[in-house]
Amino acid sequence: MHEAYAPYVLLDSVRQEGLAAFLWRQDEDVVADLRGAIVQVAEFLGLSLDGSSLDAAADTCSVERAVETCNSAREQLNSHIADLRAQSPQGSRYLRAGHALRWRGRLRGVS
Repeated sequence: MHEAYAPYVLLDSVRQEGLAAFLWRQDEDVVADLRGAIVQVAEFLGLSLDGSSLDAAADTCSVERAVETCNSAREQLNSHIADLRAQSPQGSRYLRAGHALRWRGRLRGVS
């Protein structure tokens, strides 16, 4: 067995024993029923959620919010890179241009 797989095997054996120390959720189930998963987590932790707290948690944890957050971070990073390039055109050659594996073509003399 590969060493990276060992923690999963250990945790899966704990899950099969039914120990109450863990709440097991599959990603697909959480995405399919986010609000239900949030309620399960709250109950597991002994917390009660009112409707507005559940709404806020569901909004914060939604796939749409994650996409918005990633897009915002990407925009901020691109803006920062543009500023760095403007400040130091010579030094900016070390900044990644966002082209994956372009180096392969450069090794062959193709750009």
